[in-house]
Amino acid sequence: MKLIKHIERPIKKDMFLIELQLKINSAYLIKQIEEGINSQTNCNYVTHVKGKMTAWDYFIKDENFLSAIKVGTNYLDEKISLVSCYLRDAWGTKINYNDRVREHNHNGCIISGVLYLKDSNQDLYFKELDISIRPKKGKLILFSPFLMHGTKFSLDKKPRYSIAFNYVESEEAKWK
Repeated sequence: MKLIKHIERPIKKDMFLIELQLKINSAYLIKQIEEGINSQTNCNYVTHVKGKMTAWDYFIKDENFLSAIKVGTNYLDEKISLVSCYLRDAWGTKINYNDRVREHNHNGCIISGVLYLKDSNQDLYFKELDISIRPKKGKLILFSPFLMHGTKFSLDKKPRYSIAFNYVESEEAKWK
């Protein structure tokens, strides 16, 4: 073997994290999550979500969810220049006592986010930023997908409900 080059160093990279508070119909969305996690197409305990989870695409056509996050994506579109993208994934989660979300990122996406449906003490932690965000009903977080994030084990007796989602680059944008 002949090593030609080996470089390791941090690089500066633009990122975003936006936290918004919305008015939402959480009862409807929680009911939908319960139906999704009890279906045969659930992803319970098999992903980074070490809790209950709907199928990856469960909410991508849900008008109630789409109208809620549209407020945030419109804000983001005004403030940050993004390529054309579409909602590829939107899944519901139910995190019970002693459940967690393992640290991970969403590389390959353009926008990632989470909409909280109930208050919780299980903070979402962003490693590179060294910040924690407390879930509150109606809180919408939009962030750069490469940011590492996760939670500790839940100590809450009541479940935490949320909907996480990813936007990816549209095929038309790739060829422009």
